[in-house]
Amino acid sequence: MSSKNSIKSFVSLILILSSLFAIAFLQMEERRQGYYLLQLNKELKTKMEARRVLEIQRLQALRPQKIEKEIQARTALNQAHSDQIIHLPSPILNHLSKTSSSPSGSKNFFNKESWESSL
Repeated sequence: MSSKNSIKSFVSLILILSSLFAIAFLQMEERRQGYYLLQLNKELKTKMEARRVLEIQRLQALRPQKIEKEIQARTALNQAHSDQIIHLPSPILNHLSKTSSSPSGSKNFFNKESWESSL
């Protein structure tokens, strides 16, 4: 009987020690995972900040004034004045003015003369 009691006490001691080691291991693993999560959060914040800065730089680079200034710096183009702009009639309107007629006598906007007078 004594050998059965000693075996039971040995098995229970091994079971208790293995349970304590398992609990200690799980707590260490939890701590490690927590540090890893903290590191990932810091990395995410820095990448989000870098992305925000790049987005601001992209928007600043795509401003029309910035693009126009860059084009003027790279080429010999200057800003067009209003007297330099020539308005050409649309080929579609010219074609429609030849094919349509206004039987009612009202102003026909597809007529070449009325279209030019509206400019």
